[in-house]
Amino acid sequence: MIIVMLMLTSVLAGCTGTDGGAECSEDSSRDFSFLDMSDRNLRFANLSHSDFSNSILTNTDLTGADLCNAKFSGATMTRVVLTGADLTGVDFSETELDYTSIRATNLVECPSALPINWKCINKNLVGHAAILGGANLSNVDLTGANLHGANLHGVDLSNADLSNADLSGADLSGVYWYDTTCPDGTNSDDNGNTCENNL
Repeated sequence: MIIVMLMLTSVLAGCTGTDGGAECSEDSSRDFSFLDMSDRNLRFANLSHSDFSNSILTNTDLTGADLCNAKFSGATMTRVVLTGADLTGVDFSETELDYTSIRATNLVECPSALPINWKCINKNLVGHAAILGGANLSNVDLTGANLHGANLHGVDLSNADLSNADLSGADLSGVYWYDTTCPDGTNSDDNGNTCENNL
């Protein structure tokens, strides 16, 4: 246990304090594969080209981190914060994101690949149980999107198309509805400026 903690401490040394950018910064790769990275504060860390394969990230804060070309194959991610992170070149296609309560809004760049039923829209990760509070999803096509259990508190859905989207169990408090196509195909303006009863 002590050896693992010492290894983790040395791996994390010098990781914090660098803002992410739209292009990959210098290669600051670190090997976090198969490590438990839970409850770590890695805000604004430069982790470009790092390997998180098969690692456990629970309650990990990666706000503003530079994760350009990082690897997450087989990683377990639960309640991870990626707000403002640079996900350029990141492939999440083999990462389980459903039921995970991921907060990934206002990204610098979207990842290159996502699991089925996940999308990156207006630099926000949108999917099952995503935390999207306050995100701007106006004028976007969310047709058939799986937002079951998502936190949409305060999200701007004006002029968005939610036709056949799954919003069951979603937190819709404070959502801004204006000329929004509801999941049942009706318009929010004709439903008292809401889609809450037309899911």
